[in-house]
Amino acid sequence: AGKLGDDKGLFPGVTEAAWSGPWYDTVSVFMTDGVEDDLGDASFHNCGQQVEMFVPIERAAEALMAARDVLEQWPVADSLSPGTAEEGILYHTELRVVKGDPDGQWLTPHPTDSLCIHLNLNGRSVHLPEINRRLVALERVLRMFDARPHWGKLLSVEPLTGEVMVFTPARLEQLFGDKLGRLRELVKRLDPTSKFRNKWVSRLLFES
Repeated sequence: AGKLGDDKGLFPGVTEAAWSGPWYDTVSVFMTDGVEDDLGDASFHNCGQQVEMFVPIERAAEALMAARDVLEQWPVADSLSPGTAEEGILYHTELRVVKGDPDGQWLTPHPTDSLCIHLNLNGRSVHLPEINRRLVALERVLRMFDARPHWGKLLSVEPLTGEVMVFTPARLEQLFGDKLGRLRELVKRLDPTSKFRNKWVSRLLFES
């Protein structure tokens, strides 16, 4: 990945949102520096922030309509037009139906059959404050439908403190129940000094 401030790729400045870092503090999303993907598209994949929420399938229709009402207010970016790609934040939305896994991992976001609502967002760092501000409203709406977050994608945070806005530890306890408690106990036993978690993971999963 490019380093913060690199100016390579099809859109000058787009790769400023990509940076190098230790594996435990970064998430690799898209190739940068104008590298084409299998579709021959080097432009869109330089713009990578993502949001993904899972709602129980029986509530999918009403959750989707509620999400649409929020997303209609978001400025749309055109990934194929350099003149406008820098202005908006929302590229496109993907919908997926995911099979439930009630006996699977403790913190699976889809323990029941679920609709996955996925957003691809402008990756330029200048847009992160607006993305964060608008994401709060979307999360609050989807919370009413028992939405669960994708662990590797964006969640809204309080700008000054970094505290989670909607999917707080208390809310996660409501969603995951004793499975979250079992995870905490296991981590406490195997990693008593917190060597294998960073501040974000500690704040999100272990501060209630």
